[in-house]
Amino acid sequence: MKNNTIRVALLGAGRIGQEHAKNLVSIPGVEVRIVCDPRLDAAKMLRPLVRAEKVTDQADEVLSSKDIDASLYVRRQILMPV
Repeated sequence: MKNNTIRVALLGAGRIGQEHAKNLVSIPGVEVRIVCDPRLDAAKMLRPLVRAEKVTDQADEVLSSKDIDASLYVRRQILMPV
C-alpha cells in the first residue's frame, strides 16, 4: 500500500462489475488501477469511470502485477480462468 491508498484491480467489466466500479470510486483512499475483462472493449468502456491506468483481457497479467494491493473478481470463473 502506497501513501494510504489501496490500489485495486477490478476483474470483470460486465453489469455487476460496473456496479462494483461505481462503489469503489466512491470510497476515499481507493484507486482502481487495472480493469480486466475477456471482452477488452468492455474493460475499455469502464476505464473512464474508474480512471484506471491500464485495461487488459489477461487475468494472469493482473494477478501477477506488483502495482495492486487488492483484487475484486466479479466474473464467472468458467468464462475467465485464472
